[in-house]
Amino acid sequence: MFAQAGARYVVLVCKHHNGFLMWNSRHVNPRLPNWQVECDIAGELTQAVNARGVKMGFYYSSLLDWSFTKHSINSLVDLLASSDTGQEYRYYVENHWRELIERYDPWILWSDIGYPPGGNLPKLWADFYNRKPEGVINDRWMQLPRFFFTQVGRFILDAMFKYKVKPPRPVHCDFITPEYTFLDHIAEQKWETCRGIGSSFGYNQFEGADDYQRADDLIRLLADVVSKNGNLLLNVGPRADGSIHPLQVAALEGLGAWLQANGEAIYGTRPWKRFNEPEAGEAVVRYTSKPGAIYAILAKMPANRILNLPSNVPAGIITLLETGENLRVNRLDQNLQITIPQRVAENTIPVIKIAPPAAG
Repeated sequence: MFAQAGARYVVLVCKHHNGFLMWNSRHVNPRLPNWQVECDIAGELTQAVNARGVKMGFYYSSLLDWSFTKHSINSLVDLLASSDTGQEYRYYVENHWRELIERYDPWILWSDIGYPPGGNLPKLWADFYNRKPEGVINDRWMQLPRFFFTQVGRFILDAMFKYKVKPPRPVHCDFITPEYTFLDHIAEQKWETCRGIGSSFGYNQFEGADDYQRADDLIRLLADVVSKNGNLLLNVGPRADGSIHPLQVAALEGLGAWLQANGEAIYGTRPWKRFNEPEAGEAVVRYTSKPGAIYAILAKMPANRILNLPSNVPAGIITLLETGENLRVNRLDQNLQITIPQRVAENTIPVIKIAPPAAG
């Protein structure tokens, strides 16, 4: 299903904040020895993902583990400073990351909340990169000094947040990870927005049809994110019996069908010099590009089916990406007027490919 949805990588939540492990680790929980699956879900999913040419990654809650600590979470300070800071937990976390790296050879390390103080993260990262030079890590490896886990330190940390003093960021990351977030600009640093198909991470039995993103919502979201130098990471939540809710499946299938026809405008692209088209009138445009092509993704088509683009869009060969057919183009006051064929349904999200004229 992930491959059919057009995903190029999968990130398994192999340990969330409750500490339960989704693989049969050699490094068992010293507080709860049976707090892991008996089978190897991480390994089975990795084999299935790799067999379909998709890259595998792992999410792991590094700093927060409720099987080691019982602190209530009432604020952001509690979230960041409510972990076990002892050597036992630090070794436990490092051994898990190394086991995931060595056993499953992942492409992506996706830590969450932070990392226990005192751990040698540069050494862990170096060993990962030496094994997988093209691998990537996210930005949630922040190591707070041990002082901030004391009562006085937590008080100071709370004051820092109140006065909007940012805590130290990790010394290295390949991409940043805002949640349920939209940007209003093209980000210089690579980023990835993560969100559920609904309003929850994981399956929520109380969410109904109105809470789920439809396929066209996800397509518009994907186009917007990619136009601003981002990736989209969708959370897919199985139900208790392992099945995926039909509304989640339908959304993924619709996204995959669109990518099957229009993936050229997404995969391997980079932002253009601007992400949108302010002069397009009622139409909503998101731009992506790659060498030799600019793609105008119509998140909303104009009612008259005529897309107006300014003269600084380099007109050349203009086609409908899905079919490759040439589109009718008129010039009015040096602007381009591109006519969308009637057979393209109004509620679809077509892509116009603009190949600049050859030099000379």
